[in-house]
Amino acid sequence: MKTLKKEERNIMNKFNYIILCLLLVVTLIYSIDTKKITYDQMIKDVRQLASILESSHPDPYINGGGKIKFHQKFQKILNSIPESGMSKSEFFRLIGPFAASVGDAHTSIYDAYSDNWESPGGIPLYFKVVEKSLYVHAVPEKKYIHLIGSVLISVNDIMVSELIERQQALKGCDNDYTALNILEGTGYLFFKDGLHDLIPEWKDSSKLRIKLKHTSGEILEHVFYLPVEVSYPFIKQQSSVKIPSTKKCDFAYNFMDKEKQIAFLKIKHMTGYREDFELSGTSHTMDGLHKAWKRFHGTKPPEKLADIVAGIPSAAELFKSLIDEMKKSKTKTLIVDLRDNNGGNSMMMDFLWYFLFGKEKCLWLKGETATDITKLSDLYFKNRPNASIEKIQKDLKYPINKNDYDFRYNCFRDLEKLKSLNVGAILEHYYKMMPSFYSFYNSDQKESFYTPDKILVLCSPGTFSGGYELMWGLYKCGAIIIGTPSGQAGNFFSNALRFKLKNSGLDGQVSSKSQMLFPDDPVKGRVLRPDIELTYEYLKKYKFDPNAAVLLALEKLSIIKTIRN
Repeated sequence: MKTLKKEERNIMNKFNYIILCLLLVVTLIYSIDTKKITYDQMIKDVRQLASILESSHPDPYINGGGKIKFHQKFQKILNSIPESGMSKSEFFRLIGPFAASVGDAHTSIYDAYSDNWESPGGIPLYFKVVEKSLYVHAVPEKKYIHLIGSVLISVNDIMVSELIERQQALKGCDNDYTALNILEGTGYLFFKDGLHDLIPEWKDSSKLRIKLKHTSGEILEHVFYLPVEVSYPFIKQQSSVKIPSTKKCDFAYNFMDKEKQIAFLKIKHMTGYREDFELSGTSHTMDGLHKAWKRFHGTKPPEKLADIVAGIPSAAELFKSLIDEMKKSKTKTLIVDLRDNNGGNSMMMDFLWYFLFGKEKCLWLKGETATDITKLSDLYFKNRPNASIEKIQKDLKYPINKNDYDFRYNCFRDLEKLKSLNVGAILEHYYKMMPSFYSFYNSDQKESFYTPDKILVLCSPGTFSGGYELMWGLYKCGAIIIGTPSGQAGNFFSNALRFKLKNSGLDGQVSSKSQMLFPDDPVKGRVLRPDIELTYEYLKKYKFDPNAAVLLALEKLSIIKTIRN
């Protein structure tokens, strides 16, 4: 028998140690999930959840059939709890739909599943949304390449229209596009547990049948024998257009022509920029700061907090650079790519509005958003330690208590109140906390902003929260929206508060604020349809290019004579 050398023994010992650690982690995860939550514990958690929804959400009844219906669902959950107890994932499966029934995309219980990314166990295809359908956008292996562009018809004979309805019953949704956004990509169709929730009739998880309408128009059934091992990155069509890279930070721009007549600004997300850290201060973890630094610089961050913050990319500085270049070149068109921008610190939208339209119009837009109504619950103050009843009381003549509503910033159809609100002074207070932006805002801006002739905004179902509000502001100022409708409603609930159920340990969030960006238009308040929609025919025409929306925007430039009135 061959004797191992010392180095080989060390390697072997390390390997065995790693395997042991992995086994311990798997065992721990399994034991946590399979550990039974008792009947009494679950009763208490369901009551806690109902109490959180009723005390913290501005109106948990409006989308779910009213208060009596709410309590009927609540008691139905209580009645369905088995005396033998449940695992954490089983309990999540039971109460998730109760939170979803509030009908609000910002209110939900977080998934309790441990997803296996290498062996997901669901449909091993990467779907994206076009119109009201799901098509194969990317695949894990070359043998599936011929499926790219195919439209999903059904899963185990359940039609996609039915899957959308089922998804809305599992997770809070603002509209059908919220559900489609949850289904696409690595969502509920991709992982076994989510797919089981979606299709409880699916008993044999070793195989799965789907029907696809191929690019030829032929509808064919495909059977996947599961689990399928998945490798990353997924294979997709090469794009024929180059857009700015967001590898180092979530916002970047370039020009699409040598004459600099078409500028392209990509905003992937709205957190982790310098002003975000300036405003939030120590509420951000050092880990978040270090990640932002390392992502941009690729080096170890300095020791001093101020030096780290100063070295993180500034959204205001980048937008100012873009505006200066556009103004110098007399750029005619700006394309703002907000596809899959699911929000973050929405102050970034103020910066772009300011540099594009000037201070006066920026303040007007902020005034237009003054429809906020906030529920002042215990959970609200727990999540917002800088807020207090005493601070709110200073603005009111009458006494206010916890569990009341804060109507101070609700100025819908009340011009006098809007004037007295003094939006400028409120914003000045916050902008001063972000010196990287305030240095521009505090200067004489009469000649420094620049509005190109045409502003086009690219949208997708994943354009959400702060990303949606940024798009809305550009839309209000005449921008053309191109792409697929957002899963965010314009009249919506937001300002999510985190919570944890005491016995099961399940985490979730609940909205605390009502907001109406289209108070006079309930149709747009539900779904803001793009001015130019990316259809399947366009997608096919552009050979399923990942940037088909960009190609559509460039094609339509020639027929867009003026920005929409």
